Parts: sequence; structure tokens; C-alpha cells
Amino acid sequence: MIGRLRTAKVESVDEVRLQLIGVSEVLKTVARLSKEEIAAIVELLRPSVDDHDHDRFKHEYGVLTIEEMADRMKCTPEAVGEREVAGDLFAAHTPGRAGGELYPKFQLDERVDKSLLKQIIQEYRDAGVSTTLLWSFLRSRQKEFAGFTPMEMMLGASAPGYDALAPEEWSVAFLDVVSEELSRVRWIWGSGG
Repeated sequence: MIGRLRTAKVESVDEVRLQLIGVSEVLKTVARLSKEEIAAIVELLRPSVDDHDHDRFKHEYGVLTIEEMADRMKCTPEAVGEREVAGDLFAAHTPGRAGGELYPKFQLDERVDKSLLKQIIQEYRDAGVSTTLLWSFLRSRQKEFAGFTPMEMMLGASAPGYDALAPEEWSVAFLDVVSEELSRVRWIWGSGG
């Protein structure tokens, strides 16, 4: 429902009103779910990376505990927390999960432009949007990226229109997609309540 609202061509105010009523009903239903039910639904909605073009990125969809992250970074969990506070890394908070944050492991990949990642994290912080939604966005296929996810693009996926761009132009174009996503998130959550 929300996906259709975001992409539909809106022809009238009445059409928007009807769509928002539908979204409101969906949100009311979600509000009645337990944390466990929401966590189970989130698991079902995790992106499936099952086609040949996406297979090379499958291993990057994992997450690590703070201890595992520290082990991979060869530092203490406190140092990982400091890097998170500094905006160098982010953690996703999974509803209903005991044991703390989970750190997407792709952040450790040397192919990731760390300054771009830091800019993305900062944009989400400035917008007051959860890093869990950031992680969701990074794993969601985008038509702007020829069906690749933003994470796959950061790891070197090749999409038409991006291949010929200089690194700085590529970053600007990528950040435009991030800004567009943030606008959608703010519009959806801002109008829903």
C-alpha cells in the first residue's frame, strides 16, 4: 500500500485522501501487532537476493553484534561504539531482539567509500530518521540503480547512468537518491500522524 502511494501518479486531492485513508488503516493494523509479530513480518520482508546479478553480493547482507564487529575491526566494543557516535558506522535496531544493536557487515568492506557512508549516516541523523530505516533502504532494490540495492552500488555494482560518472558526480547522484528516500520517509510518517 505505502509503495503504491509513493509511486502512484496522483490526479486529484480526492485520490490522495483515499490513499491516505488506506495507509491510515494499514498503520492502525500495524499498531495492534506485538513486537514479536512485527519482527516476524520484517524477517519475511527482507530482500531476497536470488538472481545471478545479485548473487555476488549475498554475503554482504549479514549483520554483526558489537563484539563481532570489534573482533573484525581488531578493537574493543567501546571503540566500535565511539565510531558509531562519530558517524563512521551505524547499527540497526531490530524490534523484539534482545542483545543490542546489529551492525551491517558491509561497512567493513574496503570497496565502500567511507566518506560517502558517513555523509549518508549524517543525512539520516539530520532528518531524525532511524538507522534501522537506513539499513532497510540500503537493502531495497532501487529502479534508479537498475534494480540493484544502494548497498550493492556502494560495493561496485554497475548501473547504467552511473558507470560513466566521475567519483564525485557518482557520490552526488547517489546522495540525491538518499535525499529522495528521506523525503518519502518524512512525508509518509509526517502525514500519518
